[in-house]
Amino acid sequence: MSAEWSWIRLGDHCLKIGSGSTPTGGKDAYLEHGPFMLIRSQNIYNDGFKPGGLAFISNEQAKKLDGVAVDASDVLLNITGDSVARVCLALPQYLPARVNQHVAIIRPTPSNLDSRFVRYFLASDYQQDLMLGLAGAGATRSALTKSMIEDFKVPCPPIEIQRGIADTLSALDDRITLLRETNVTLEAIAQALFKSWFVDFDPVRAKMEGRIPEGMDEATAALFPDGLEESELGLVPQGWLNVSLREVVSIHDSKRIPLSGQEREKRKGPYPYYGAAALMDTVDDYLFDGVYLLTGEDGSVADANGFPIMQYVWGKFWVNNHAHILQGKDGVATEMLWMPPCPRARN
Repeated sequence: MSAEWSWIRLGDHCLKIGSGSTPTGGKDAYLEHGPFMLIRSQNIYNDGFKPGGLAFISNEQAKKLDGVAVDASDVLLNITGDSVARVCLALPQYLPARVNQHVAIIRPTPSNLDSRFVRYFLASDYQQDLMLGLAGAGATRSALTKSMIEDFKVPCPPIEIQRGIADTLSALDDRITLLRETNVTLEAIAQALFKSWFVDFDPVRAKMEGRIPEGMDEATAALFPDGLEESELGLVPQGWLNVSLREVVSIHDSKRIPLSGQEREKRKGPYPYYGAAALMDTVDDYLFDGVYLLTGEDGSVADANGFPIMQYVWGKFWVNNHAHILQGKDGVATEMLWMPPCPRARN
């Protein structure tokens, strides 16, 4: 950041800074569908807004939360718990909406601060370190108070420069989004292939009919038998075994060690730190080295369709105590465990 830019107090250049509350009745009061969305901490990530798990509330409930109505391009900041300091922009396609008590709305004065610029600054390593340090300084749960947010010092170049910086970073974000969408497409192709080979047994049936398996080279086709046999699960390829998950999976939960946000703040480093459903942080050491599958033990561990969120991870990393750590054994690849014949989420 340029040394010539002035730094300003965030609270002096915002139209609104404030958090909401949970409607009376808590989760039991949420609707399956409704006219208003309730944005919670699990929707806020540094790499963008995640709609999975959005709650819905009625007109009457929303009326009581009119003070925390979300506008398009509001900056949304998690202010409590393990996800404290995560930040993103509100998106127009997920409005009208309100926020609960774990999320703060930051609405910059548009003539002075570009919302996108503020969001990128709050998501920077510099400001993330500062916010996590502030949040972890309390005696109990990690939290950022309204006064802390108001006192944040933010660089304030001319508004045209802010918009130019935000445009450039947004273009990079769009590229990242495109690559992720491409990954989703490739994943869908892999799922279809898995189902064809290992659920419908198309290569086996093709060989039984004297045909060459479609889209498969000779060496791969040779790995499949040319007949089916009865089993307790129905017809399966000849020579294939039906085994329980415990026979082919090793579970490494005993090696998990949780680190609080305050501890992670003191131990910044190059190694990923995973939680139940996503990458949470980076730290200075690792517990695991290899290829593993993580599946959530508790918390928000299912996507909007009810499928379990699984994380395919590799290399050196750390895991907290909210994710099960699985690895294939006895000749079964971890990738095989990660490719069930049905849709599922991946982070």
